[in-house]
Amino acid sequence: MSTHQTKPFIDYLLRRIVFMVLISLPLAAVVTMISGYFLSKDVFDDHISKQKRIVQEDIQNRLMAGWIPKDLEAILLDLNKHQSISHYYFMPENDFAKSHSDLLSQSLKNTLKSIQHSGTAVYELQISKHNVTGGFPIHLEPHCIQCHPGKNVGDYAGAVLFESHLEPLLLNWTNVLTFLGVFMLTFIGVGSYIMIRILRNDVVTPLCQLSDRIFHLRLQDTDVQWQRDPKQILEIDRIDEYLHHNIKELKNVHDKLEALFVTEHESGFFHETRFKETMQYEMFRAKRYQRRFSILIIKLLKIVPLDHTQKASTAERIHLFSQLIRHEIRDSDIPFRVGKQLFIVITPETDETCIPSMAKSFEEKFRPSEEEAAETGYRFEVSVGYATYEYDAKTAKELSKVALMRMNHPEEEIDFDGKEVQ
Repeated sequence: MSTHQTKPFIDYLLRRIVFMVLISLPLAAVVTMISGYFLSKDVFDDHISKQKRIVQEDIQNRLMAGWIPKDLEAILLDLNKHQSISHYYFMPENDFAKSHSDLLSQSLKNTLKSIQHSGTAVYELQISKHNVTGGFPIHLEPHCIQCHPGKNVGDYAGAVLFESHLEPLLLNWTNVLTFLGVFMLTFIGVGSYIMIRILRNDVVTPLCQLSDRIFHLRLQDTDVQWQRDPKQILEIDRIDEYLHHNIKELKNVHDKLEALFVTEHESGFFHETRFKETMQYEMFRAKRYQRRFSILIIKLLKIVPLDHTQKASTAERIHLFSQLIRHEIRDSDIPFRVGKQLFIVITPETDETCIPSMAKSFEEKFRPSEEEAAETGYRFEVSVGYATYEYDAKTAKELSKVALMRMNHPEEEIDFDGKEVQ
């Protein structure tokens, strides 16, 4: 017996939704943060490049206008007058401890120390203040040696520092909607995947299994059982439980209904249960009115489709075969299906002189020409036996034995109830 506890579908769904949210929410947040990181990095790098480009272009333009490199500090001071969000400073190599440093904020002082120590550009983002501080070193070039005796090309000459307010690129509506879209798409995508997997495993698959078991259930089978398979969903589990408890009752109802039917559903012939009754009645009539009757036993050996692509079921083929039999017999003849592929026809008012020709007619009918076989699409291989009451035998059992002996397969037997015996 399964140990898991069944739950109503509403409780089950609420639990799974909570589980889905607990998984999807952190994943969506992580994906959004990662995308935000790369976007912020792109904005930061673009801002740094812009600041460097402003300084370099301004210095280059002023030098071309006649300014000299020694006026670099004055150039930057003049540049500050034209900038509203940025401030630039030049700190010569030997002036850090002098009055120039009083102009710097603590963050710029730290940046300058880092540049002097590493000899490379240093940038820092201050998110809380929406500021970017940074700077890059200035190294002596060949034309600078004449103004700096005792120095070599490439020596550290100072640093250009800047402090700039970060443009609110990350807070515009486009980026806010982008972040929201990334978050929602991730949340919905992950949540949908989780819910689809959960519902498929716990709802759709159990229902499909129940449907498949019901589809293959055959109440006409002798031993019909429904093995319990507990489900997680209470409503689905109840369906399985009700089928388990009611299957025998359904089987009994089916058997009672079958007993009420006079004809067999595949061939349309009378049931084997009617065979005994009809034989007794015909034997009584034959004795009373001194009129003989005969029986034909037809054994269907093989059904050969002329077109192998045909997909007709066995029931459809049996129906076609029975229609051919009905077409050959008289209105007064009584057909029965007494086995899976065994048929009996009781022919009233038919004596020993007429029944052989009737049997021969059946054999010829089921050995058709190519044109006749093409009409049905099948070739039927049969064995036909016959016997006449009082002429061949005086009991129903002996009569059937004689008819079977006259078939091409006399090793088979059939008892009086019409049940085939191998």
